[in-house]
Amino acid sequence: MNAVDESIRRTFESDWRQGRAGNIADYLPPADAPSFLATLEELVCIDLEFRWIHLSAVADQTTLAPHNEPTIVAQPRVEDYLATFPQLN
Repeated sequence: MNAVDESIRRTFESDWRQGRAGNIADYLPPADAPSFLATLEELVCIDLEFRWIHLSAVADQTTLAPHNEPTIVAQPRVEDYLATFPQLN
């Protein structure tokens, strides 16, 4: 297995932490790069983790302030990543 492109991983994670992460596809190395698949897998894991954290934070806010209108946030699904990135199959 090839190694993750650590520069891309760090940039993606940093962008997520700063609230400005974009589409995973915008961060990926070229599809023919040896690090492509490993980097894609890592970015999906990071994306899932941050989306779950966000979802949890939204749920906590709704619980703490029930008088507010709840924000609907879709749970991240692995199937959505598989549909977007068939290389993961």
